[in-house]
Amino acid sequence: MVPVSIVSMQLSALASMTAGGGVLNGAKVHLYQNNYIPGKSSALADFTECTYAGYAAQSAGTWGAPYVGVDGLPHVTCPSLQFQSTDSVTPNVAYGVYVTNAGSTVLLFSGLFDQPVPMIDATTGLVYEPDYIFGY
Repeated sequence: MVPVSIVSMQLSALASMTAGGGVLNGAKVHLYQNNYIPGKSSALADFTECTYAGYAAQSAGTWGAPYVGVDGLPHVTCPSLQFQSTDSVTPNVAYGVYVTNAGSTVLLFSGLFDQPVPMIDATTGLVYEPDYIFGY
């Protein structure tokens, strides 16, 4: 178990990261279509962004208050985002998500979906809730 004083510092750091001027403030959420398993050494160039009809990266919005999750780690989340295909002209498969700074120039974090999500026509979509876990 992590000492309470360290958790308090981590929660404070998360609050600073999501505040105005913080690295997560204004973050953009992207879906990627290449079959890639991200890790701690992943780089922005490792991801091929989705291109299905109707796709656009989305702003992460307003992050909530940092909290300690059931895993015992400090988290901060923002509202769920819905990604929706609009037709079947350019189908993709979304393998995961990567999150960048507002300018889409710096990779902040990434994740692989449990199952790839086909984005193949106007009936397909997915909902993703960004969750940044401190030190994960």
